[in-house]
Amino acid sequence: FSDNDPGKSFYAINATIGDQKWRIEKNDYFSDVFVVGDDKIFVSNWNNKLYALNKETGAVIWEINRKYGRVG
Repeated sequence: FSDNDPGKSFYAINATIGDQKWRIEKNDYFSDVFVVGDDKIFVSNWNNKLYALNKETGAVIWEINRKYGRVG
């Protein structure tokens, strides 16, 4: 994948100052639909994977291959 392809990145922005807090990159496009919980963000990509990310750091907590189509 290319660093120049923004669809293959998922990132958080500091709402106060506008700086990027963290960024992850994978080999397929992320969905534009995601869910934010207390301490996690859940997002899927077009490669049928669902990720749970640490909301503060962007670290992948877990990822699973989804069996039945895309979420979002």
